[in-house]
Amino acid sequence: MTYNMRKKYNLLLLSPLLLFLGAAHPAKVTEPKKGDGKTSFYNYHTHKTLDATYRKGERYNEQALKDINDFFKSRSDGKMKDIDINLIEVLDVIQDHFNADVIELISGYRSPALNSALKKRGANVAEESMHLEGKAADIHIDEVTEEAVAEFARGLKAGGVGFYPALDFVHIDTGDLREWRLPDYPGRLLMAFLKGPEWQVMTDRNIYLPGEKINFEILNITRTGKAFNKKAELQRYKRGKWESYSLIEACTGKEFGAGSTCKGEIEVKEETPFGKFRIVIPEEDYPHLNSLSNEFYRKKE
Repeated sequence: MTYNMRKKYNLLLLSPLLLFLGAAHPAKVTEPKKGDGKTSFYNYHTHKTLDATYRKGERYNEQALKDINDFFKSRSDGKMKDIDINLIEVLDVIQDHFNADVIELISGYRSPALNSALKKRGANVAEESMHLEGKAADIHIDEVTEEAVAEFARGLKAGGVGFYPALDFVHIDTGDLREWRLPDYPGRLLMAFLKGPEWQVMTDRNIYLPGEKINFEILNITRTGKAFNKKAELQRYKRGKWESYSLIEACTGKEFGAGSTCKGEIEVKEETPFGKFRIVIPEEDYPHLNSLSNEFYRKKE
C-alpha cells in the first residue's frame, strides 16, 4: 500500500462506519495456533525488515522476542511493550499458510500517548484497544488479497479480525472472537502516481489476478510532440526496495502529439512472482525525475 492511501488510516481507524459482524456476546477463542517458529516482517513506517526465529521446538528465543518487541514499537514515541506470544504465533501461521515473503506491519503496539493523539486528531480509536496491550497488529501481504487474509484469519478463531478494504489491510488481535469491516469506497482502484515533466502513466486498476493482463496508458503531458524512445520498466517492490523486473516493449518508438496517449498491455507470465509492482518511464531530458505509475499488485486468488 502507498502512503497516499494509508495516510487516511488514522482518521478512519475504527470509524463509526465500521460494520460489526460478530455475535452480540463474544465467543471464546480456540487453542492457540502455532507456526513454524520463524517470521519475517516489513515495517511500513520505518521501511525496515526483520527475520526472526523466535521459537525452536517448544523453546522461545528471548532475544528474537525482544527484536520483535522493538520492531512493533509505538511509531510516534518509540515506546515498547511485550508483544503477545499468541499474536506472534498467529501471524506466523498466516505467513506460513500463504507462503508470504514478509508480512507488512502497518500498526503494532500503540502507546497511550499515541492513542490519545489519534483521538485528539479526530480518530474514533478504542480506549481499550488491543493495540495498547500488544495484542493486535494491522497487516498487509503484497501477494494475497485482503479478503483471503481476513477469511483465513477468521477461520483460525484466534481472536478479533477487522477488514479494511479501502486501506488494504487486515486487523488481527488475540482478544475475544469478533469480526468487523469498513466499507470499501467506489473509484479507489488507482492509488497515487507520480508524473514526470514529460510523461504520465497509469494502469487500469491496482489488483490483478492470475491470467489477467495489465493494461496501462501513457500520456504526453508536454505542449509539443515527443518521441517515446526509451523502453518503460516494470519494477517489483521487495522488502522495502524497488527492483527492476523487466522492460516493456509497448509504445516504444512511437511519436506522441501534445496531450496524446498510447495504450499498452503487459502479458503476465505464469512465472511472474506475486507482489507489488509499478511502471517507470525514464525521462530523457530529466533523468532524475522519472515518471512513476500507480502501484499495483499481482495477487493470488
